[in-house]
Amino acid sequence: MLTVEIISPEKAIHRTTGVEVILPTTAGELGIRTGHLPLLAQLKSGTVVVKKENGKDEILATFGGIVEVFENTVYLMVDSAELADDLDELKVQEAIHRAEELKAEAKNTGDLKTASAMLAKNFTRLKAVRRFKHHGHHARPIKDEEKPN
Repeated sequence: MLTVEIISPEKAIHRTTGVEVILPTTAGELGIRTGHLPLLAQLKSGTVVVKKENGKDEILATFGGIVEVFENTVYLMVDSAELADDLDELKVQEAIHRAEELKAEAKNTGDLKTASAMLAKNFTRLKAVRRFKHHGHHARPIKDEEKPN
């Protein structure tokens, strides 16, 4: 059994256990199981899946950071993270709409970067909540035209 600890600069966010953890790293998606060799890797924003013995996945939207694997513990040191079951899909979609409007109305590079970051963060949330709603089954993929530019 793996222990998974998710930590932000401000606080410990979540602690759980599972039989496997699937992570979005800058080198690609990575699966960790019991007995994995020590590892240190850079995380990218995306969906973390903690596979449980009972078959129910625990899903989180994470935003940047690093992962360290040591002695059957997976430490995720992230900028921030949110449990998918705490997210409301309708509110996330509304946030995407607001970010798209801000992006369209951007008057300078700073405004454009802020709106683009908001858009990317909310698409990560949407992916996590959809995956959670489908209990680990593949949710409807986000179409290319829905992805941030």
